[in-house]
Amino acid sequence: MNLKNLSAQNKKHKKILRELNLKKISKIYNEFSSSLKVKENLAVAVSGGPDSLALAYLTKCYALKNNIKVKYYIVDHKLRKESSLEAKVVKKALKKINIDCKILNWNGRKPSKNIQARSRDKRYSLLADECKKNNIKHLLLGHHLNEFI
Repeated sequence: MNLKNLSAQNKKHKKILRELNLKKISKIYNEFSSSLKVKENLAVAVSGGPDSLALAYLTKCYALKNNIKVKYYIVDHKLRKESSLEAKVVKKALKKINIDCKILNWNGRKPSKNIQARSRDKRYSLLADECKKNNIKHLLLGHHLNEFI
């Protein structure tokens, strides 16, 4: 990476970290970082929902402050016609805050029944395989509370 790119990257990083000075964001980040306590590389699954986008942002801050590397993954199940476009939109949005994201594609036959459970199993399989390939032991996922109720 050349010096110009490094300078632009450092400016983005400083801007991201400067937002931690805002009282509400600081409080949320402090709770997040005190519960995480990971000092090695990790991965984040990003769906594009508010929960996973917040998780991506908080993890980016955590990585910058703790000098660790984070891999970000979006799973495109290809169950809906617009899913690939949506994955690209999320990837582009993350790029604006200097987060590079890899889209993992579910290729092959799709289920006709029990779709949610099979999709969840495939998503976790794709994420686990990518983590193993990159020697990552920690994977963060964001969920709304009502997903568990």
